Amino acid sequence: MQTKAINPYNAVIQKHKDALDFIATNLPPNPTFDNLNEVLVNAVFSPDPANPGIGDLVGIFVGTVLPNAYNGYVNNSLASNIKLTENQLVIINKLMDGIKSVPVENIGDFILGIEADIAAAKLSYTEQAPLFVATASAKADYDYWFSQINNQPGSLWAAYLNNDLAINYLHIGGWVQSAALGALLTYGMVKPPEIQLLDVMSGVVGSIRLVAGKVVFGWNCPPHTPSPL
Repeated sequence: MQTKAINPYNAVIQKHKDALDFIATNLPPNPTFDNLNEVLVNAVFSPDPANPGIGDLVGIFVGTVLPNAYNGYVNNSLASNIKLTENQLVIINKLMDGIKSVPVENIGDFILGIEADIAAAKLSYTEQAPLFVATASAKADYDYWFSQINNQPGSLWAAYLNNDLAINYLHIGGWVQSAALGALLTYGMVKPPEIQLLDVMSGVVGSIRLVAGKVVFGWNCPPHTPSPL
């Protein structure tokens, strides 16, 4: 059967997983917010010794992504952080509500269904981009945590996982939702001018950072309420 949609940003999936591995391996015991942010910067950015000035600027920018993602997440302020169309909001609300409501074993297929909705909706490529970055991040996160949970006690994240597998499975929906929200909250932070590559980068970095913080610190977002259309 022919697939209904191919996510143009599926390449971020492995980047997302690799960054989470790096974070788990390099995070010190009992980390602070600043510890996490520093490790996160190193997970996604390697400075170029030949261009230290540019590297410093990029490093500063990357370091702002987690605070911005955190502020938007704990205050449930997605709609006020980025400009969204009515058609985008319909899909985002369906994605956020569905991740937490479908059986955990069906989350992956549910996200694929959302990607078909994105492709079929009356959205421009520019409007599709943040949604596809969010679903790619969510798919990566879903696969990643299923693997980590089923790999206990050898998981890189064993220090932050529960010994009871059932409890860990209950957390997967919240972790996947935070990955999608992190991408949406930080997509397009570089303005002006609009440069889609930088928009995608900021969304991917925000996704990785927010879910890592949620797993490490247990951050909570107010219950999702549909954004006004």
